[in-house]
Amino acid sequence: MTGGTDFVIVGGGPAGLSAGITAARSGCSAVILEAGEVLGPRPRGEGVNHYRLFDELLGQGFLEEHALETTAGAVYHSPGASQQVLLPAKRPLYFFEWREFIDRLGEVAAEERVEVRTGARVTGVLEEGGRCVGVRYVDAAGGDREVRGATVLGCDGHASVVGRHYGLPYDRMSCPMMKCRITEAGFDPDHTQALQFYLIGAGDLAHTPSFPPCVAYAFPLSGRQMEVGLMLRMSQAHGMAGVQMPIGRHSARCGPTSRRSTPGSATTSRAPPSTSRSRPTCRTPTWSATTCPPPERCSWATASGSSTRSARRGSTSRCRWPTSGWG
Repeated sequence: MTGGTDFVIVGGGPAGLSAGITAARSGCSAVILEAGEVLGPRPRGEGVNHYRLFDELLGQGFLEEHALETTAGAVYHSPGASQQVLLPAKRPLYFFEWREFIDRLGEVAAEERVEVRTGARVTGVLEEGGRCVGVRYVDAAGGDREVRGATVLGCDGHASVVGRHYGLPYDRMSCPMMKCRITEAGFDPDHTQALQFYLIGAGDLAHTPSFPPCVAYAFPLSGRQMEVGLMLRMSQAHGMAGVQMPIGRHSARCGPTSRRSTPGSATTSRAPPSTSRSRPTCRTPTWSATTCPPPERCSWATASGSSTRSARRGSTSRCRWPTSGWG
């Protein structure tokens, strides 16, 4: 059994790493347990407002140097794209690349002598006198271990062993989502700078009429990169188990096909322009058609990070949405 420490932190994502760094800088010892083989294996949101905490954690100027700043605001599209509303940005928003962000936090944690154990899957809590004093975990070699601490922090997200043991209502707190980043998206970066949100009502999706109400988004990034994703209300998430998803010929695929009329296809000066009929498109039956000019590489990842998939996209290749994840 491992000896005691000031902080036992379950989860090596942004919250766990930030907690470990802060503890170390305050003169406390900290141990971070991460179930994955690397820190932060599960991508989450990659857009943040700039708070002083980021400079303290990452270093002065890191966010400005490594992230894209946008002040273009957000456009909200009503169901069927019958109306659009632009909300100006109140403060700059920064988009970063997940792995670069996590790796930097890991570097700082190492500099502050935070102990990090990857491949450490927490299986339960240790209690004495009704108080949590540590956790049990399985290490990378498959051995059963324990670690004790004066304070135990559960920073391991929706499936948190610590949080669920103590009854935290994650089913009311979490937001299921899936996302991907496209490197050659079909939009004009000079005219499409605002974030795009598409409100989709029940029954709006022809291929999956039982799909619950949701919000699809498209975030223009630098060059012709774009992050696209789908968000559900937590109250609707469990109903996804009974939704019949499109398969076979209805799956999202790339090919020299004309663009269909889809929710959010209306074009404004701030919305993604219509796709040319002469160019290949990647059609997703979920919400819209996104231009997919070959050759192109698209990295798909669930918010829960169950896997990151890459597909070589061209006239004969297929691009599939991943399974739903939890953000």
